[in-house]
This record gives sequence, structure tokens and C-alpha cells, in this order.
Amino acid sequence: MKTTDENKALTLRFYDEVMNAHNMEKIKFFCTDDFKDHNPAPGHSGKGLDDLTTQLNEMITAFPDFHVSTDFMVAEGDMVVAYLTMTGTNSGSFANMPATNKSVKVNGVDIALIKDGKAVERWGVFDDLSMMTQLGVMGG
Repeated sequence: MKTTDENKALTLRFYDEVMNAHNMEKIKFFCTDDFKDHNPAPGHSGKGLDDLTTQLNEMITAFPDFHVSTDFMVAEGDMVVAYLTMTGTNSGSFANMPATNKSVKVNGVDIALIKDGKAVERWGVFDDLSMMTQLGVMGG
């Protein structure tokens, strides 16, 4: 069993080496093959590495300068909770909408269940209303 500090370090490495580096090849080092996302993006099953990879690739296509910052993180047992800030400029199509070329700054919470050094499940919410308002596709 990994310590909470090791699980937090693993989670930070995932954000840096996969999400911020836009390196989807490294997902397999951080997540199990049967990874389950309990809050997948619309149109996704949330089941398995292929679906996770597709979701992240769609985000990077829509926001090529996509970046995640960890504002704070807590862990207990096998669970890691991170409060995040996601930034990016929407210069690619997103959710079946054309690019707006507007920048966003959105907060969210990610919760990971880690077993034997890999994430097996994820729960999370981001402020989608704020993002859509910043993109100009919803009133605010």
C-alpha cells in the first residue's frame, strides 16, 4: 500500500507529465487498463484508458495551450482530492462548437482512487457554466 504522500506525488506527476505535457502515451503508467471515470465528458463512457485518452485529446485539440495547476491537494487512505485551475485558449472545436479564440480559467475538483501505484477510478467536477460563459456561448 502506498502512502498518502506517494499517492499525492503520483497525482501531481500525472497532471504534469500527461495533462500539462500533452503526452497521452504516459497515461498507461498512471492509470489501470480498466480505469473508470465516474464523471466523463458528454458522449464518453468513462470506461478504460482509450476513453480517457480520447477525452483528454479532445480537450487538448480544443485548448492547445491547456494547462492544469494544482491549488491544493489532500489525501486520505487510497483517495487523493485536488482542487485545480484549468486554463487555456479555445482555438479548436469544442463540444461540437467552433473555436471562440477566447481564454478560460476554470476551477474544479478531481478525486482519484489509487491502488498499487495507479489510478483506478476518478470522480470530478469543473465549473462548466463558468467556462461556457467565458467562451461566450452562454450568458453570464
